[in-house]
Amino acid sequence: MMPMTFESIQIDIVISLNIFYKGLIMQVYQCGELIRATYAQIGSGDQGYIPAAITCAIKTFNDIAEDTNLPLEVRERAAFAAANLLISDHEDK
Repeated sequence: MMPMTFESIQIDIVISLNIFYKGLIMQVYQCGELIRATYAQIGSGDQGYIPAAITCAIKTFNDIAEDTNLPLEVRERAAFAAANLLISDHEDK
């Protein structure tokens, strides 16, 4: 058994935290590797945290939806996600 380091414990704690949205729970471990790695970096302070997360997500989805180099299916999925966020009553505070 490998000894646990502070860093490995910290990463395990960050990954085990939940993302809550409108009463639905999506666990970080249910996300892909790139999201889990970025989440751990934000939790550890290695990446910047953006408090206006909904605005950030909508802008990112818009960039994807408008990128004509991407397949239409990907662009449509991004547009659908952005539209749902815009319609939702969740707001950045």
